[in-house]
Amino acid sequence: MVIKKTLRKLLRRKRRTKTVEKEEVDKHKVLRSWEDIYGELSEHPLTQSKIINEQLLHSTNDALNEINNKLDGLDERVGALERKRPAVRRNKDEKLPSVVIPRANLSNQEEQIVQLIESQNEVDAKTVAQKFNISRSNSSLKLNKLHNWGFLTKRLDEKSVFFRIKE
Repeated sequence: MVIKKTLRKLLRRKRRTKTVEKEEVDKHKVLRSWEDIYGELSEHPLTQSKIINEQLLHSTNDALNEINNKLDGLDERVGALERKRPAVRRNKDEKLPSVVIPRANLSNQEEQIVQLIESQNEVDAKTVAQKFNISRSNSSLKLNKLHNWGFLTKRLDEKSVFFRIKE
């Protein structure tokens, strides 16, 4: 609305103040008036601020899209780490398989629990709780976590659940 009013005012001024030959005015009147109006509008502070705001908006959107793409890539990499399963290798001298555990997924205590299970072949939450001096519920949570990640298998024996290394 403001631009429309400004254009009208400028056209009126141009019509009043212009003293050009009639032939030249007829040929280039529209083109010249638009060029003049465009020149005056581009110098106007509101027009300049609008242009700057549009440039800022575009650069901000580009930056946000770049951040979003990086976050998507990070989500994919984290998902791949969470889905990672242990590689099982059999040693020639041992009957039990040795499990290669991704270090990023397990805490030190969880690694020690896996080593305990390897040495005893099968354990329950009570045994782990006594060995590591933690509560039975905490040991059960850790064992179930290892089971959910695919490291262990469960076996129900009356009231106790026994865990062993998954082969």
